Amino acid sequence: MTKSPWLAWFLLCVWSLWASAVEARLADPFGPFAPALGSMLVLGLAARLSTGQSFGLALVGTCGAAALGTQPVAAVLAAFLGVLLFLRIVRSALDVSSPLVLAVATGIAVFGAQTWGELVRESRLVHGLALADGALWRSLATAVSSGVAMLLVGPAIAYLPGVTPLKRNSPWSNVASVR
Repeated sequence: MTKSPWLAWFLLCVWSLWASAVEARLADPFGPFAPALGSMLVLGLAARLSTGQSFGLALVGTCGAAALGTQPVAAVLAAFLGVLLFLRIVRSALDVSSPLVLAVATGIAVFGAQTWGELVRESRLVHGLALADGALWRSLATAVSSGVAMLLVGPAIAYLPGVTPLKRNSPWSNVASVR
C-alpha cells in the first residue's frame, strides 16, 4: 500500500460513509440507543491524529453524514466542528489516548451534537427555536451508547485499513530512527 495521504483521505471518506450507513441501519432496531458511529469515527481518529488535521476530519465526517442524512450540510459541519473543538479542549487537559477518557469525552460530545441535531430538526419544522419533547432523552441515550461503544472499539479505530498514512509520528520514534 502506498503512503499517499490523498488515498488515505479518500478511504477515510469511504469509512465515514459506511459508518453513517451502519448507524442508520442500527437506528431501526435500537432506536435512540444506536451509537453515533460517524462521530465515533471522527473522534477516535482525532484522538490519534495531529490537531492540524481536525478540519479535514470534520469535512470527512460531514461528507459521510450529509450523504445519507436529511440535515442541512451546514448544521452537520457545525456539529462535527463543535465535537472536534470539544475534543481539542479535553485534549489540552487530559490524555485522550486513554480509552476511558476518550469514551467519556465521546459521550459528552455526542450528547452535544445530537442535541444540536434535534434542535435544528425541530426548529426547521416549527420555523422557530424549539426542541421537541423527549429530545434530550434521545440525545442522552445515543451519547451513552456511543460512549460505551467507544470504550469497546475506540482504540481499534486508529488501525482501520488505509488510515495509517495520516497518523502522526511520535517525536521519540523520530529520534530512535536517527540512531
